Amino acid sequence: MKRRDFLTLAGSGMIVSGAFGRSAHGQATAYPTMRRLTGTESQDYVDGRPCFSPDGQTILFMRQKLIRNGEGKIEPGEAWFCTVPANGGEVSDFARIDGFQFTRPDWSWVRRSFQIAFCGISKSGSENSIYLLDVASRKIWLILKGDSARNRIFSYPSWYPGAGALCVTNYWEGTNSEGFTTPGTMQHLLRCELNGRTNPLTHPTQIWPGMSSVCHVGTGPGNLPAIAFAGEQRTRAGYNQDFNQIWIRRPNGSVFAIDGLQARAPWWSPNGSLIAFESNRETSKSGNENYQIFVQNPSNPAWIFPVTSPEQAVQHAKWSPEGNRLTFAYAIEKGSQAQGIAIVDLSESWSG
Repeated sequence: MKRRDFLTLAGSGMIVSGAFGRSAHGQATAYPTMRRLTGTESQDYVDGRPCFSPDGQTILFMRQKLIRNGEGKIEPGEAWFCTVPANGGEVSDFARIDGFQFTRPDWSWVRRSFQIAFCGISKSGSENSIYLLDVASRKIWLILKGDSARNRIFSYPSWYPGAGALCVTNYWEGTNSEGFTTPGTMQHLLRCELNGRTNPLTHPTQIWPGMSSVCHVGTGPGNLPAIAFAGEQRTRAGYNQDFNQIWIRRPNGSVFAIDGLQARAPWWSPNGSLIAFESNRETSKSGNENYQIFVQNPSNPAWIFPVTSPEQAVQHAKWSPEGNRLTFAYAIEKGSQAQGIAIVDLSESWSG
């Protein structure tokens, strides 16, 4: 599956509410300062899907070099992993294998080996499989082998608390580059043990899920975690990620939408009280349609805070271990495929 492109950049007004206990109406101006970590010196790369190291000092992300294909068109090449200091500094290659793509990482903050779960894609592009990557040796370990011919198209691994299992999306019939599938798609969430055994967490007749995030904190009997995911109910038109909302899977298996508004790519805060996600719910009103990063309390959906300006297209936010920073990808320039990695400190707004 190819990375989705950012929508065109433009400015707009918006309404914000519940900004860490405050309210403001009209043009929002008090966004946390966005610090660009990559993309400031070169527009040759598509950087995306960042996540923090356990100590919060390093950001891991996937990188693709923009190349000209045989038809003369510019497109992203193979993906590999890079790192950059969270306080800014030089970008370093972290994991790279010719003919193999490293995508969609989740870095466990508790494991001591094979800490990074990711989706690995073969050169043919037909096998989206789930791997673990060891930070010290850079060795990879195949956990769940994909096979598109057998409807096994795995993506978006997310660690369970304790890092003994993963939540994984199986796209089944697959999603094309525009985010659409056929009406008969059977995509669902799976719990994947590290020995490769899987158990379904959702059923296609119940919901169509995309990217998921397992809460770090368990609740209720058995201390089981809730799972946030981008998803939508079945329609005759088929799955379209642009129409996703944020849903929660309770430990008992039931699911509910937080507020029913457009949103995708959720990620739980470390203490399990907030969810960061991307949405064009505000910008679409003016025709801008840039994706912004929001933070929301799923137990009180009216409490929602826009983290980024509507004039800056962004996506795929992840929390820092201490829970006061977010890292995400941003569009470098209107009309360009180039993306960079940025970071914001939410304590700027919390303390305000």
